[in-house]
Amino acid sequence: MTLTREEILALTSGSQLSALVAEIVMEYVWIAPKYAGEQGYWWSPKSCKEVFIFNPSKDISAAWEVADELKIAIIPQSSSAPDNLKYLARAEWDFRQKEIDVFAATAPEAISKVALLMVLKL
Repeated sequence: MTLTREEILALTSGSQLSALVAEIVMEYVWIAPKYAGEQGYWWSPKSCKEVFIFNPSKDISAAWEVADELKIAIIPQSSSAPDNLKYLARAEWDFRQKEIDVFAATAPEAISKVALLMVLKL
């Protein structure tokens, strides 16, 4: 799946954005349930751990894991800023490259989008 910068910025917080961050940014692998009633989960090959709940586009604790991994800064904006510009996430993927800035309504959404742009170098 090839994503463009515009497609990533157009995504809203939710399962699609969170799944993309899990797979592309964190390199998690989805383990589907084998039997009815079982819950699927994310597997982290780096830490060899199961991650049952990972929703970085809505959950700030999951978003901070991503921000910490990639050294993303989050900057709250003025309380009078428009709803879709409440938080700025900023990252650099290389000290010679320009910064990547993403504004969003929530900090988790901004972190998720800038992480995808950073890893995909868009």
